Amino acid sequence: MAIFEENLIHQQLQWLTVYYSELLQWAPAEPNADATLLWRRINHHAALHTDLLFNALILGLSGILDTPGWDQKSGNSEKITLEHFVKKLSDPARAEAKALLKEARSYPAYADLNKARNNLIAHWNRKMLTGYTTPQEIFPHLTLEHFGELLRRVQEIAKMAIDPSMDFSIPGFEGVDKLLRVLRCVSKPSEGA
Repeated sequence: MAIFEENLIHQQLQWLTVYYSELLQWAPAEPNADATLLWRRINHHAALHTDLLFNALILGLSGILDTPGWDQKSGNSEKITLEHFVKKLSDPARAEAKALLKEARSYPAYADLNKARNNLIAHWNRKMLTGYTTPQEIFPHLTLEHFGELLRRVQEIAKMAIDPSMDFSIPGFEGVDKLLRVLRCVSKPSEGA
């Protein structure tokens, strides 16, 4: 049973790493003066893709960093989180992993992550959202830089609590990087135009 739980966390971290790297690829894909019709068309997809990746990172990271208590609705299923594995470690590794977990949860992006999950993604909290016009006003720490730092911290804890040889890449995965390379080749202005 423990092997299956470890695999779940590992797989989730692999996908969160992919989501983050995909977001990094979309970020510089903003249109510029040389944008072609192809680039203008892809921007609609890029915006949708970016929003989905942000939401997936928010949900995945907050779930992994949750406390491992019992499910509040059913009361009969225990959540599998990083803390679940940290508690199984023996000292002094447990103390070190607990400190890293506490540090990750005190990182400003973690508070914004939970606020976004609970008040914007899972439920739309009208009272909280009143008076704001953009998510950045409410969640200033939900940036690519903060996501990357929090993900790095979570990966460090997973390597300590589950398996030090964990690899967070997905072999053979060809994401948006390949798409953008192809688009750049296709949309380069022709010589002499």
